[in-house]
Amino acid sequence: MATPCSFPSDIMLKQLLRVSQQRPFMEVVVHDVMGFEKSYADLVADVLSTRTAVLQKLPPLALNERGLLHHEAPYMFIVVKSGYEFLVGLFAIRALGGAAIPLANDILPEQAYFWLKTTRATCILYGKDCDQEARNICDFANSNASPISLAAGPISSDAQHKDRIDVKIDHNLPLDDDSPGLAIFSSGTTGDAKAVCLPRTALVPLSLAEPDGISLNYRPYHWVGAADSLIEPVLSGKILYSLDLRAPVPDVMQAFVDHRVTRATFYPTYLKDMKDLITDPRTGTLSEGARKKYCTMFRGLRSIMVGSRQIEASVRQFWVDLTGKPFECIYAVAETGMIVSSEISGPTGCIGSPWPGAEMKLVPEGIEGLEDLGEIRVKSKTMMTHYIGREESTRAAFDEDGFYKTSDLGKVDENGKFFIFGRKGSDYVQFKQFYIPTIDAEHAVMELPYVSDACVVGVPNTRVRELCAVVLKPNIANMPNDGIINLAKIRSDLAAANMSDYMLPLVLRVLKPEEELPRTLSGKLVRKRVFADYFGDAQGKTAVDAPHGIEIWPEIPFADDWGVHGRR
Repeated sequence: MATPCSFPSDIMLKQLLRVSQQRPFMEVVVHDVMGFEKSYADLVADVLSTRTAVLQKLPPLALNERGLLHHEAPYMFIVVKSGYEFLVGLFAIRALGGAAIPLANDILPEQAYFWLKTTRATCILYGKDCDQEARNICDFANSNASPISLAAGPISSDAQHKDRIDVKIDHNLPLDDDSPGLAIFSSGTTGDAKAVCLPRTALVPLSLAEPDGISLNYRPYHWVGAADSLIEPVLSGKILYSLDLRAPVPDVMQAFVDHRVTRATFYPTYLKDMKDLITDPRTGTLSEGARKKYCTMFRGLRSIMVGSRQIEASVRQFWVDLTGKPFECIYAVAETGMIVSSEISGPTGCIGSPWPGAEMKLVPEGIEGLEDLGEIRVKSKTMMTHYIGREESTRAAFDEDGFYKTSDLGKVDENGKFFIFGRKGSDYVQFKQFYIPTIDAEHAVMELPYVSDACVVGVPNTRVRELCAVVLKPNIANMPNDGIINLAKIRSDLAAANMSDYMLPLVLRVLKPEEELPRTLSGKLVRKRVFADYFGDAQGKTAVDAPHGIEIWPEIPFADDWGVHGRR
């Protein structure tokens, strides 16, 4: 067993101790919105204190003969409200030979119980102001006569220590790099959410940052991108500013103004909301004062990093013009444990070439109407080991060469650069022989001045397979002169903007001011929820069964008189 001042030989903990030697041990490196101002000395002391407290809570049978968690049951939950506490909990679990599973701090006890049964977690570590959530989860498990005993222990944030802590790596306690290191939930936007088990090598940077590096996180830690935004700076030697894990847009903008942030990744929805916050709602223009204040807000960034194909062209161009920084489209999936590829200032949909440690290939799909596209498949050195409790899903996720099947449709050009066009089955509306890319259609609708948000889905129809349906939220500050938004107006304006006839929407639902489109915390639209909420149920109903409040175009075109360039 590791001594009180030693860690097992874990790649992440070795990197933590290595980087802690590169900065003054008492220098503040984590600035957390919860009021924590922490150095590496504080961090290591809190990790040791948390590990000690957890060991006192665990039943003896939870540990093997080496004093570490059993390989068959390595998982522990984390529920916190701060980035700093997430890091302490993560490292403490690694110091026990285990793998952390971050839970949303507003998770329902019944949801946590489902994951408890799936993962057989032995303990839940909770942070400041999350003790009640942890107790509720434990009580729910006990009330359901759970066969799994779930302990609960606090995460330390105020451990006492000397100016320097001499912590060593115990090389007599090696941990397999391919064993479970972290489990992150998939988004569940296109299917059931799964617990993605990543190996110990995932999210571990092996190089050190420049001395003036500053990273900003404002995203919930239970998604892989946000977890990386917390882990990477601490393990590479950057200063970390951790905002509220659902930080309001004004707080995010102010952080960029106040600090010369050198690393951050953006949700497309945040970039749009930031633009809307500082521009005139009717004209979309900036005042001179706002321009002076915000033109340098991204001064430390090399590029504006954002997920591929999820941002409107006008929003992208706004930030390029204001800040002078190029956009970098990144491509990553939770199952790879890393960014797979990226492209700076590329054309729409370009996600570039594979990063070191990653491989990509294109496999023809043979989908009628999409013959020129194939499925993007990826492999990485930090690829997930399995979906926890989902053996069949794990086998189905990989091809015979070990590449993960992303379900993303794309192309590759003569220079080896990949382009993404959406996810098969959910990012296309199949209208007769045509496939309408929902993301492209949404971007076109979002460019209309009287629209603030939109989602495109396919509504089943007995004659033409699916009708292109749009659900939109009006921009109240910029409504049409007559105050009316209907299909005739939208179709006319989209046609004037050169949208192809076959893509024009045939079904419309206009949201009320208090209604919002369902999105994940990462800003992704949950299309199955949109369909269920506004068009009946997720299994689908024909358009003739449309519920109240839905407008359907009266002249639905049929195959004998409809073409890409035709006009009714």
